[in-house]
Amino acid sequence: MLMTELCTVYKMDFGQILHTAKKNEKTTSSNGVRYYSTKFEPPKKESKKPNTLSQNIKKFLARKEQEEKAKADEERRRKEELLALRSQVITRLHHSCFRDFRPEK
Repeated sequence: MLMTELCTVYKMDFGQILHTAKKNEKTTSSNGVRYYSTKFEPPKKESKKPNTLSQNIKKFLARKEQEEKAKADEERRRKEELLALRSQVITRLHHSCFRDFRPEK
């Protein structure tokens, strides 16, 4: 019902209307809900528990790690071989270059 209809039905004066309006306002404010929101927040992200890996995945990861380790060892071995060859070549060059310049006794 509108306020004008209330006035005509009950023949209230202005003071009574204000009193009723204040009383209605207090009851709506005490409930706490004035309106419903049409905007919704996104759902909260659920934290996932760490899943245990299947046997196949564990085997794959172990094989991959082993291959990487073997590759690193191979690279290290090749590097050491190249350094050894380099030092041999340098030593030979050094001996061959300075062979003629040895002081005579």
